[in-house]
Amino acid sequence: MSTTQTIHYGGSASSSSRGGDKDFNMDEFIFDEPEVTLNEDVSNVVIIDGLPIIEQAKEEALKSKVLQIVEKKGEAKVLNFYIPYDSNGKSKGMAFVEVESAEQAKKVIAGVEGFQFSKFTLHGISAADVDKYSKFDENTYLQQQKQQHSKQYKERDNLVSWLKDEKARSQYALSYEDMVDICWNDPLHLKEIVYSKEKWSDGDIDFSPLGSYLVTYHEQGAALWGGPQFTLQDSLSHKKVTSVQFSPKESFAVTVSELPGRASLWDLRAQRKGLSIQLKGNLRGPVFKWSADEKYFARLGEDCIHIFDSSTMELLGGKPYLVPGVRDFAFNPEGKSFLIYSAVNESNGEGTVSLVDVGRIVKDLKSKPYYNVTDIKLRWQQAGDYIAIAVSRESTVSTEKVTTTTFDIMRVNQKNFPIESVTDFNDCVDDFEFEPVGDTLAIIHGPGNVKKSFSLYTFKGATNKLIKKAENKTINRMFWSPRGHDLVLANTKLVSVTLEFWNADEGELIGTGEHFAMTDACWDPSGRYFASYVSAERRSNDNGFIIWTFLGKIMHQAHVDKLHSFKWRPRIPSLLTNAMEKEVKKRLPQKKVEIETKQLEAARAMRDEKLRKRKKAWDEFEEVMARLKIQYEKMKPELIALKGYDPDEYNMEEVEEVIETTEEVVE
Repeated sequence: MSTTQTIHYGGSASSSSRGGDKDFNMDEFIFDEPEVTLNEDVSNVVIIDGLPIIEQAKEEALKSKVLQIVEKKGEAKVLNFYIPYDSNGKSKGMAFVEVESAEQAKKVIAGVEGFQFSKFTLHGISAADVDKYSKFDENTYLQQQKQQHSKQYKERDNLVSWLKDEKARSQYALSYEDMVDICWNDPLHLKEIVYSKEKWSDGDIDFSPLGSYLVTYHEQGAALWGGPQFTLQDSLSHKKVTSVQFSPKESFAVTVSELPGRASLWDLRAQRKGLSIQLKGNLRGPVFKWSADEKYFARLGEDCIHIFDSSTMELLGGKPYLVPGVRDFAFNPEGKSFLIYSAVNESNGEGTVSLVDVGRIVKDLKSKPYYNVTDIKLRWQQAGDYIAIAVSRESTVSTEKVTTTTFDIMRVNQKNFPIESVTDFNDCVDDFEFEPVGDTLAIIHGPGNVKKSFSLYTFKGATNKLIKKAENKTINRMFWSPRGHDLVLANTKLVSVTLEFWNADEGELIGTGEHFAMTDACWDPSGRYFASYVSAERRSNDNGFIIWTFLGKIMHQAHVDKLHSFKWRPRIPSLLTNAMEKEVKKRLPQKKVEIETKQLEAARAMRDEKLRKRKKAWDEFEEVMARLKIQYEKMKPELIALKGYDPDEYNMEEVEEVIETTEEVVE
């Protein structure tokens, strides 16, 4: 604080001459009030809130502890410290701390914010901000924000507009040569194009899990497109990106590059990068696995699982979740933030499977030990009702080592999470998968390299039972319908591929078909149609696709040169409740008649349109022929004069020629 004092002398110079004998009169002096200039800068003062309420007798003890926190966390020198009290002599749960500079104050605020002081959580705020907020005019602020956002606001495209299709059709994307076509899947029309673009992507394309975005890949990163006209919605800068992986609700995306191996996590809502990590080893599979509500994401580490909180992008609890020998883990795909993991001790073959609740700071819910194991794999049922636990053990048969697998099933939605063994199963397993919506587990198994067995087990009710076992099958892949009930079996390693369409509920083969050189296949999101295709990435010839009904009947077939991929556009989950779905099913018989009537009308309209086009083409042909005939008649005299004869006059003469003579004796 600085003070300046100014004194004015009264009278003239003569009246105050040296040696004057006039008496000294105080009235001749006029003293002004001192001009005080206050230093109003309080940016070096920090208010620490959240302190315990104390009496004045305990101030020194509290002051000592708070000063230790400030000097350690904020690396600051404290000049003054003050605790305010109320009229009852109780502190107000706060303290004012003055440090040397505004920069030190910022460090103190960052250091104490969220600090756990016993059972109290501290918060820091600059005294300058308090002064600023005390002068805050809400009406002025709201008016400014309104003006600002009215200029910035841009209406977003409807990212689910295709779901309003009156025919409830699915869409699919074809990537071939330098083209990308987005098409409707219509039973009456092949490749009804919605949108088409050349040189849209430098690589393949992908859809996000809810179908909101189509992803294209470029040298500098990935682009997300959406809306009725597939306009650019977002761009993710990541050089040499090879894939984009989304969280379940599309709030986050992970961009991956293989050279060098690196992944970046993006918050699509805030349109910013969250974190980046270096990748090592095999880059196949997802970089992160997500909880259903997107609150947590995790990655397998060495003897640990790195579980992150998506709101802070930091490790849950500030450290990895230690699991010695961890092999596999997976989040519950629906509902609570449960996580299942398996661990194997290679030195003694002991294994463990544990179910934990991440939402309750990783609380153990269920564990089961296993012995003499080499590996344990896990699969959730998509609805989160079951977990399949595949336990592999090694044994010696006729001097050869053979790995066989048994199955346990955990019932997640029952009390105490009971675990049961699959009845009488112990075999070499190639693949297994739970029905997405239902109670059936499908297993491809058998010791042979070519011929395999296929088994279906149901877990509906108190115990499990075998529905069907089919042997001597040439298969290596299974494709479950996203709606359950139906699945397709195939062997994509063969040149001539046979597709088997199964009703899993009854264990019944309902259809078969062949697709020469098929490389991959996929179901549409409705579960009504199945697409198989031949990709140019694996086969140079016979590129194209076939769309089948779930009964195994061919609906459409097309040859597409240099086809890279065929991908269905996913849909958002149904918004109907169970009660609403039951009501819809009650009306299905009536609705079926309406749909069949509309389909017949559409088929007739399409047939009539074809006939109309044919008649139009024929009429146009007749018109052209009539016009040419008139021109010919006008030119005919010149032709006769030129040739010397009428080319239209000619004589017909029948000629017989004996080609072969056969003699036959008739009795």
